[in-house]
Amino acid sequence: MTNLSAAFSTVTIPAGTTPLGVAVAPNGNVYVGNANSANVTVISSATNTVLATVPAGSDPAMIAVAQNGNVYVTNQSSNTVTVISSATNTVLATVPTGGGPFALAVAPNGNVYVGNSTSNTVTVISSATNRSWPPSPSARSRTRWRWRPTATSTSPTGTRTP
Repeated sequence: MTNLSAAFSTVTIPAGTTPLGVAVAPNGNVYVGNANSANVTVISSATNTVLATVPAGSDPAMIAVAQNGNVYVTNQSSNTVTVISSATNTVLATVPTGGGPFALAVAPNGNVYVGNSTSNTVTVISSATNRSWPPSPSARSRTRWRWRPTATSTSPTGTRTP
């Protein structure tokens, strides 16, 4: 029998209030959405130390990282997504969404799909431009669902999954 306690240790790292979503960027930085402190804690996975605290919208919840290193954070109460550069740990953009953005996923083509739980819609954001698609609110055609989206996923080819 192997003694696993000798191989692993527990590290406690301070974060904001009510940490929810966690994602790791290609550079190894860990991003933690803190729902009740309206910010994101950035942690070095190499040293397990806090590198930065980045402001976000109200009630940041879930986090996803695009192939280009941009970090996307859903802000449930402000109906936005905060885009953070993993290279500089600064806010690049704040993108409007439907009501109650919660779950999100990044497709292989770089599109970020955001499930909006209170408006029963999905917002599509281009990770290349950090704008919703199509960019014009009058031309925007969000997918309407008859249930509340609380999770999203994409297939390896970038097509819709059931």
